Amino acid sequence: MTLQIATSAGQRDMTPAEEAAWIAQMAADAPTLDDKRATMWERIKAHRERLSDQGGYKVVVNGVDKWFHSDAKSKTQQLGLVIAGAAVPAIQWKTMDGTFITMSQAWAGAIFAAAAAQDIAIFAAAEAHKSAMEAAANPAAYDFSGGWPAVYGDE
Repeated sequence: MTLQIATSAGQRDMTPAEEAAWIAQMAADAPTLDDKRATMWERIKAHRERLSDQGGYKVVVNGVDKWFHSDAKSKTQQLGLVIAGAAVPAIQWKTMDGTFITMSQAWAGAIFAAAAAQDIAIFAAAEAHKSAMEAAANPAAYDFSGGWPAVYGDE
């Protein structure tokens, strides 16, 4: 079968040289294995960042699981509480389910520790997915949906 090319006068068969050039260009434009890996790694990193920024982290407060916000502003506020130490005010702190806890130095420390543990687990899962994806025969089809730590709404 000869490939067709559109011209101002209509369509015509490609010459053998035009067809060879077109096939060579298509091959050159096809994503390489490294391109596929890089694209999938970007997707994995984007998922990692979504979990880190929106997934929250769990602290058991008076026997009840409470999830705390993990966006950049919340992390900054939580760090401020840790820095405040004993001067942490006994304010009402809203959790991801809309309920409140009374903040204390102990809760500030527990939230900070949970945040660090969650970030470590998320980054470890992303690196495990990266290794598995890079070893996959078809990186573009790699499924990275499992193996992540729980986030708010998973329970």
